[in-house]
Amino acid sequence: MEGESTERSAAAPKLQFAPFCSALEAGFWHQLTQKKLNDFRLDESDPVGLPTRLTLEFSAFEVDGPTPARCSPAPGTLYNTNTLEAFKTTDKKALLDKAANEIWSAVQSGAALEDSSILNKFILLTFADLKKYHFYYWFCFPALCFLEGVQLVQEPVSLERSFSARQILSLQTAYDNLCASSGTTAVPHFLLKYTDESVEVARLKDLNSFFPDLKKITVGVYDPCTLPQHPGWPLRNFLILLAKKWGSQLDVLEVLCFRDRTLQGSRSIRHSIIFRVKLPDLTASAVCPKSVGWEKNSKGAMGPRSVNLSECMDPKRLAESSVDLNLKLMRWRLVPSLDLDKVVSTRCLLLGAGTLGCNVARTLMGWGVRHITFIDNAKISYSNPVRQPLYEFEDCLSGGKAKALAAVDRLKKIFPGVVRTFKCFNKLIAFAYFPLFTAY
Repeated sequence: MEGESTERSAAAPKLQFAPFCSALEAGFWHQLTQKKLNDFRLDESDPVGLPTRLTLEFSAFEVDGPTPARCSPAPGTLYNTNTLEAFKTTDKKALLDKAANEIWSAVQSGAALEDSSILNKFILLTFADLKKYHFYYWFCFPALCFLEGVQLVQEPVSLERSFSARQILSLQTAYDNLCASSGTTAVPHFLLKYTDESVEVARLKDLNSFFPDLKKITVGVYDPCTLPQHPGWPLRNFLILLAKKWGSQLDVLEVLCFRDRTLQGSRSIRHSIIFRVKLPDLTASAVCPKSVGWEKNSKGAMGPRSVNLSECMDPKRLAESSVDLNLKLMRWRLVPSLDLDKVVSTRCLLLGAGTLGCNVARTLMGWGVRHITFIDNAKISYSNPVRQPLYEFEDCLSGGKAKALAAVDRLKKIFPGVVRTFKCFNKLIAFAYFPLFTAY
């Protein structure tokens, strides 16, 4: 027992990583709704070239959309299902394996050296219940794993404890220049070397020329984590890339987790951390390593998350969105050539608000007609509500309400988006048109 204790205490600690925590802004869900209604429709195939961010906002759907300042872009794949059942039964392991193999292929081919943002690739599986504005989603951040972990040689320490104020300023300036030359707001991975007076940075693909001696090199990763003792999730695949390309040549790897923050109105990188690790050698490995990455839910269990936006939406806007969905479903499934814009802008005149008029009005509204005009001078009698669905018993009291008035009020209650118009002719004009109304 004593020998076991000594052996365990002598074992080198393993590097641990802080997992991603997804964040989606309400604007992202609104934009997803518009994409579903107008672009994706009933198509569940993978959208091509769809970029996104780990903090998702509405601009995540723009292929060439701008990246916010001090944010590193990450490519993602959106899998949007048509039903909740399809969302639940989607093969999550297959999605993870596919993404992991894409990352591994980029590592093997060297494509990740040219564009290392592919190492931050992720998956978003969603189902959007557009009638209730209830969204179900599950993030996956694929990470390739070392079989025995990563040996930690030197514990993480803050940058301000390792670098002087002059070195920190030099690092910040050099990094900004690298970003400017690369045409981006943040470079996800980079190389650096430093002296007591200055710091230099370079792109990953320049490693052999930047470091003539590969026994000890220093690399930087743009890190979203704020924990003082643990690097963020993006470092995992980066270490796989380094172990695959130069694992046999590296003795010790020094890692800078570059944390670019705005604190109390001023920019600071002082809380970045730096440490050293010993990487396993993957240069001879041809098989994609094991991968992990599906995010846990808010309860800490493996499972999806959900958000209900109906509670913070105007009920009238929610009704209009739901009606639009119904209309577009009818077009997608029944009449693909139907021009809904023309239907919505069509103005209908109904001569009579009786049994036929009430049912025609409901049918027109169901097909998207928003402008309906009633012409009728009659009042609602006790025999009408059982045959004419726009009226109720209370409409018959005190001599009865005017049919045209009651009909448009009821349509407005059924769907606030309808444009109500009515004409109540006087008796002389109504009598002149009486033959037109005999059927009502």
